[in-house]
Amino acid sequence: MSRSRVLSALLSSLAAVLVAGTLAAAPTAQAASTLLCSGYANCLRAGYDHHGYEQNQRTSYWNMYGGTNCTNYVAYRLVTTNGMPNRRPASGVGNARDWGTTMASITDATPAVGSVAWWGRTGNHVAYVERVASPTGIIVSESNWGRDFDHRRITKSGSGWPDGFIHFADPDVTPRFTSAPRPTFAGAEKVGSLLTARAGSWSPTATLTYQWVADGTPIRGATASTYRLTAAERGRKVHVVVTGRRAGYPATASTSARTSKPIAAGDFGTTARPTLTGTERVGAQLVASAPAWKPAATLDYQWYADDEIIPGATSSTLPLDAGLLGQRIGVVATGSRPGYNTQVLESASVTDPVAPGVFDLAPAPVVAGTSAVGSVLTASTAAWSPTATLAYQWFSDDTPIAGATTARYTVTPDDRGHRLHVVVTGSRTAYTTTQVASQPTDAVAPGQFTTTARPVLSGAAQVGTTLQVRTDAWSPVATFTYQWFADGRPIPGATGTSYRLTSADRGKRIRVAVTGTRDGYVTRTLSSSRTTPPVQAAPVAFRTVHRPVLSGAAQVGAVLRASTPAWSPVATFSYRWYANGRLIAGATGSAYRPVAADRGKRIHVTVTGSRSGYVARTIASTRTTAPVVAAPRR
Repeated sequence: MSRSRVLSALLSSLAAVLVAGTLAAAPTAQAASTLLCSGYANCLRAGYDHHGYEQNQRTSYWNMYGGTNCTNYVAYRLVTTNGMPNRRPASGVGNARDWGTTMASITDATPAVGSVAWWGRTGNHVAYVERVASPTGIIVSESNWGRDFDHRRITKSGSGWPDGFIHFADPDVTPRFTSAPRPTFAGAEKVGSLLTARAGSWSPTATLTYQWVADGTPIRGATASTYRLTAAERGRKVHVVVTGRRAGYPATASTSARTSKPIAAGDFGTTARPTLTGTERVGAQLVASAPAWKPAATLDYQWYADDEIIPGATSSTLPLDAGLLGQRIGVVATGSRPGYNTQVLESASVTDPVAPGVFDLAPAPVVAGTSAVGSVLTASTAAWSPTATLAYQWFSDDTPIAGATTARYTVTPDDRGHRLHVVVTGSRTAYTTTQVASQPTDAVAPGQFTTTARPVLSGAAQVGTTLQVRTDAWSPVATFTYQWFADGRPIPGATGTSYRLTSADRGKRIRVAVTGTRDGYVTRTLSSSRTTPPVQAAPVAFRTVHRPVLSGAAQVGAVLRASTPAWSPVATFSYRWYANGRLIAGATGSAYRPVAADRGKRIHVTVTGSRSGYVARTIASTRTTAPVVAAPRR
């Protein structure tokens, strides 16, 4: 074989070996660092572990040379610590300087625990990152070609900082709680009950927070270790989530089992029967009250009478009306609250039978009016409460007056000298009838006539003439008696409504007095306003009288004349004309001219003669005309 062929074969064999990755690791690229320990035993004593490599260093990992070298150690750690398979991840991962370039896609400048510190541009070395103190400070472990195993601290401020960090399979080095038990909770599974979470013992010790959850939805504000179930959780299943926290540890949540059944309606913890206060009588009011329930409940009431429901009586108060008279009253309270079982409680007892009502106001009547016969007394009464039907009875002293049963009473003569009062009786259905009396009046005095009239005297003051007296009605009606007087002296026996003047009265002035009397009234006497002039002697007759003589034609428009011969003694004459016996109005002269209305009628005339001291006398004409005819035509 030629020399060139031999050289070619050798190169081919070498390439095969390189591909197989059996080349020895290159010497370490030294870096500015602080050596923490050196040697397996020394490092263990210093607290730095080699993770079993001392016992396994002769085994090849990823087809690297066994023994003390950087690539086999790092491959060992990646397999045993990071969990990678014992299979080279890429053919270029052989010599240390090539790792970073071959695995460029997972190589960066950020150190991480479990990553590979790589020197390829400034050296030919790899190490395993044990700790990252900061982005510029790390601790690595390494097995060095031709030297011992060690741990070093490397800082970026010095020379020798790795050219990159290869992240094959960085382990999760976050610390974990070694014990985070599933929480449990205790308490009745119904509204109003208090659930208490038991978190168990966490290791290491953690700060625990709580969140109660209903049917998968967090309950707002329910973040304590205890939670009192509300109406919102009724019908839902509840559990608690306990979250543990500790510096450097991820928050860890642990969830309890859910309640065995949906949350049931709650029961009131404290209840009380309603009590009744008030007076059991018509017109009063009963009040139902109950001590506070726990939790607070809305209380509805229903009143009943003699075990029968009172329609509409559903408030905490009950006005007692007439329909409840004689019945025993009780009340039922129904307590309700959202999420709770409704509870019904009856009052511990019922009342005595409802008694008749009593008037709150029954004012005594007041009597107005004069305490005298004939006066009207009026009883007035202020409003009663409640409204009453009022009846009246008047009394004379202590004796009821028959028929005096209205608010007005007219005092009678029988009451004279007695004191009067009135009793008012108030009544109302289902109320106790009540009587109240007024104050008595003064003793009844005699009455006074309210209207009187003086007697009216008529007639001529002449001997033989009869004088008349007339008295208008008095009020009240009175019985009248009269007394006639002559010159102020009573005329004996002259006590009638008329008086005939005698010769004894001649020259005297006459008047009359009326006396009004009525039982129980003050007697009153009034004199006539008029007193006659002195009484004259009796008139005498004319010695000689003559009839009037009628002359003239009985014709419309003609003049009829009356002429009367002289009487003895001489008299003063006045005339009156008549047609068919009827007085002609206004025809009072001694002559008369017939008018058209007189046509066909017969005319006559009368004359009256008068003279002082003489009896007036009237005489008709002897003649009566023929029927009046129409005036002649011209």
